[in-house]
Amino acid sequence: EGEQVMAAKASEGKELGTSMVVQAEGLEFETLATLDKVYIQQKTDTIEALAQQLGCGCVEYKNTYYVIHPETFETLLEIKEESGMLQRCLCKPGHSVHLDIKDVRTNTTAMTAHKPCKCLCCCAFLNICQAEMQSFTPEGEMFAYSKVPRGGGGFTPTLEVMDRSETVHSVIKGPFLITGGLVECCGEFTFNMFSTKGKQTNGVIQKLKPGSLNRMRSAALGDKNSSSLTSVLGEAFTDADSFVLHFPENQTNEMKMGMLSNAILIDYLFYERGGSADCSDGSLNICDLYCCGCICPCTIEASSGGGE
Repeated sequence: EGEQVMAAKASEGKELGTSMVVQAEGLEFETLATLDKVYIQQKTDTIEALAQQLGCGCVEYKNTYYVIHPETFETLLEIKEESGMLQRCLCKPGHSVHLDIKDVRTNTTAMTAHKPCKCLCCCAFLNICQAEMQSFTPEGEMFAYSKVPRGGGGFTPTLEVMDRSETVHSVIKGPFLITGGLVECCGEFTFNMFSTKGKQTNGVIQKLKPGSLNRMRSAALGDKNSSSLTSVLGEAFTDADSFVLHFPENQTNEMKMGMLSNAILIDYLFYERGGSADCSDGSLNICDLYCCGCICPCTIEASSGGGE
């Protein structure tokens, strides 16, 4: 019966260039409806950062993200990770994650999301290696579903955006070959949204350069006392990141909320492996190369000094 209801809703929708509009009952958070973009900022955990720099990489706390208004820089949503400590320490960033997304003004759940545990250390040719994210209304109805396709998109990071019947409505494609590492300090990394016909829309998920969001906030609010250096170091030496989301035209509230899940999935896939300038283990990751769903770090080992 549930499948018939979803199919009926899909048939009532209309195609808007990127995906089919499917109204999900219970998704009442409407603040995003009038916005064409938002920022996402991950909270920097001081204890985790210190532990990583001391070589204790197994210390991994639950992630927290904030969805921020593009003009007032007011926090609209708080996204909190729920996960098992053992999985975080041994399996990050492929560990199982449940996300609770709350409206900070009413302290009510706007939606939830789930990322199953997957193996991210090999190419995405089997289901166990294909990362995915499912988005749900507060009542538990799935309204969005994203998954890395078989083969991972070759040398281009790719996500297929689907409904729960696994019908692909749009595709998100990232930068060719190079996805992260020390080069993150040099610029932004852009993930564009395409229709199923291959037409690029104006939907964009962009990973910002360390410190960029705090600089924009300081400039907009006239806060001259804000330390941009602190934010740069916080993001460069930890796995805390910032993103900007540009929503496609005519996108529904449900589709915008699903796009938030896609951004968090992208963060787990590519930017939760340590800071871009982190060298606590004696090596410096110059860049991450992407191939068929697998990340291959290109590192430089530090000299031990007394060796031949």
